[in-house]
Amino acid sequence: GAIGLAFLAVFISDIAVKVVQNLTNKEVIKDIKGKAVLITGCDTGFGKLLAGRLDHLGFKVYACCMQPEGDGARSLQESATNGLKVLKMDVTNDDDVAQATTLLKQDLGDGKLWCIVNNAGIAEFSEVELCPMSRYQQVLDVNTLGPLRVTKAFLPLLRKARQGRVIIVASLAGRFTFPGWTPYSMSKHAAVSLADGLRQELVKWNISVHTIESSFYKTPIANAAANIKSTNQSWEATPEDIRRSYGEAYIEDFRNYIRKSVAKAKPHEKLHEVVDDLVHAVTSVNPKVELN
Repeated sequence: GAIGLAFLAVFISDIAVKVVQNLTNKEVIKDIKGKAVLITGCDTGFGKLLAGRLDHLGFKVYACCMQPEGDGARSLQESATNGLKVLKMDVTNDDDVAQATTLLKQDLGDGKLWCIVNNAGIAEFSEVELCPMSRYQQVLDVNTLGPLRVTKAFLPLLRKARQGRVIIVASLAGRFTFPGWTPYSMSKHAAVSLADGLRQELVKWNISVHTIESSFYKTPIANAAANIKSTNQSWEATPEDIRRSYGEAYIEDFRNYIRKSVAKAKPHEKLHEVVDDLVHAVTSVNPKVELN
């Protein structure tokens, strides 16, 4: 009777909510033309592809590159159709971030910043005991403190608009930790936690926060030679008694583990899957909180 009707009402209302969410997920924001988006890590990979896509959609894109004179930045500028601008930014460098903030304020004038996309990141394949503290520091500085540093610097411009988005490119490794991925997973777990905290704190400013939690793709991070070089450097920096305990055969097996892991990365032709999620997070009226 009454209990059955109550359950039915809850069930129907739940379906109604999901239908509305699904419709608003697909609905795109109006007035895209001229809306400003700042993206870090645009030299290559997801950041470069996203910058190009958003520029072609009509956004005012600020593409932050480690090497503003490099091939990636140059090709972005050559293919731009809506005045995309390249800014020099190493996300670990306070001066770079401060200078980019000043340039953006000047360039926007009375304009407002719509979205910050924290995309810059680096990888590290290493076992806990074999990874030097300096390398942990570097990975955390780019993958965790980088998004924190950039978001803190540009938040006043988002708050000024009393609307907008913060997007953090995290990873599936920010939810699950695999052997040999601990330094990277630590940094991405912390990035997810940063997003979770920001999401609750920025509601009052009508700013939403989203994470991209994709699996492994064939970006420059998935470079076997570069990752093995880093592993070799870590191995050489490991005290001799510890190296003897592990042995050369063990570290060679680990190098093969890296090769196999990288070989499983989704091909370059599928990078658009993550870029599609990023475009959704920037442009949807009601984007999903976590995209994977």
